[in-house]
Amino acid sequence: MIIPIPTYREEVPERPVIKPNTNDNWVRWYMNCPTWKCECGLTNFGRNEKCAKWECKRPRPTTYIEGEYNERNNY
Repeated sequence: MIIPIPTYREEVPERPVIKPNTNDNWVRWYMNCPTWKCECGLTNFGRNEKCAKWECKRPRPTTYIEGEYNERNNY
């Protein structure tokens, strides 16, 4: 007796339409910042005010400059 090979077909759903959010520019501004390097050697995300290393926690250098948020900016 020969058993046919089973086939599995799943319908591919249509791609969802993503509507732009009002926070898109703010999120882009927040994520688009230069990193800074701590004295312990860890490279930190720019918005961190203190080192992310659990043992360190030194403050961010005073020479670091954050960008200003402007709602009218189109990133």
